[in-house]
Order: sequence, then structure tokens, then C-alpha cells
Amino acid sequence: KSIWFHAAARAAEGNASPKRQKAKDSAIFGVACAGEDSAYCDFQAGFSGNVRRFMIMAYTFIEGGVTAAQGFTASGVHCGIRRNKSKADLALIFSEKPCAAAGVYTLNKVKGAPILVTKRNLQNGIAQAVVCNSGNANTCNADGEEKAWRMCEITGQALGLDPSDVIVASTGVIGEILPIEPIEEGVPEAAKELNRFGSEAAAMAIM
Repeated sequence: KSIWFHAAARAAEGNASPKRQKAKDSAIFGVACAGEDSAYCDFQAGFSGNVRRFMIMAYTFIEGGVTAAQGFTASGVHCGIRRNKSKADLALIFSEKPCAAAGVYTLNKVKGAPILVTKRNLQNGIAQAVVCNSGNANTCNADGEEKAWRMCEITGQALGLDPSDVIVASTGVIGEILPIEPIEEGVPEAAKELNRFGSEAAAMAIM
């Protein structure tokens, strides 16, 4: 299989001056090819045209999604944020034990309230659950952080966790007030639905 990609990596031309090197680094394209026992990348610097081959670590695809690791369960339910009752809009992921956790965040100056709450909750590097709604991004709202923290409290209560051990996320329409009542009703249901095979249901709930 081959996958085309763009990578901001150094062009393999050590003799270039810093200024020229920066120009060459701005466009590097490659194709990654995986065989039975090995994998490699062919990189082509967009400005120089040189092609170099690098070995990369081979990998094995593991079925099970977010619940593939032992001790993880997940679920996805419809709580009422979306009007379409056939569309799940609330995802829950739970770990039986506290996990070492970290986050990678947008550099955009405009950040959704869940990002701000999650960053605070991850200051100690520990998390045990993720709650995410779709249909409403909880962004650019005056009460956004309050609602995001409330989602953590609701989830913590349903799972017997400290709210600060919950990662919260929201995706959907920007600028609309997030109704908290559907989440208050939906999280306990999602907690009951948690299971080892719930990865796909959780994924569908955030799409």
C-alpha cells in the first residue's frame, strides 16, 4: 500500500545554507510503502528534486479501536443535542484505572471552552474518562467553560471519578449555547452502555 503525504522535514542536503535550506524544507513530498516485513519512505524535496529513501518502523494494525487496550470501554448514545434521534451525539470513553495522559491543542487564538477545561484537568498528567458531544462545539459562548466543567462533573458523578480526571470535548456548530440538560440525562445512559466493543459507537457519536 502507498500513501502520499506532505511533511515539514529537513531536506537531506547538509551543504545548503540556512536560508536556502529553509526554502527547500518548505515542500517535501514522499510516498510511504509497506511490505510484509519492512516499510520505507521515499522523500522528494520539492525544490531540489532529490529523492532519498529512509527506513521507517513497521507496524501491525490492531482491531478494536479505542477499546483495544485492556481495561478500556466506550459507548455512544443519542442524548438530544442533535434533532435527528437516529444520530448518536454523546460519546463516553472510560478506563478502569487512571491513565498517564497528555493533550495536543490548537494554536488558534480562538479556542473552544472544552479545550481550556481539558488543559487544566491535564495539568497533573492523569485522566480516566473522556466525554464528548457532537452537534454543538461549545465555542464562543459566555457560559462555555461553566458548561464544559459541568460535563466533567456529570461524568465524574456517573463513573465515580473526580471531575478533574475527565477530559471533555465538543464538536459541531460554533456560537450556539450548549444545552446542558440533554447531557445531564445522556451521560448516565452512556455510562450504562459502556462496553469493550463500544469503540465504533463512540466514534459515530462524535462524527
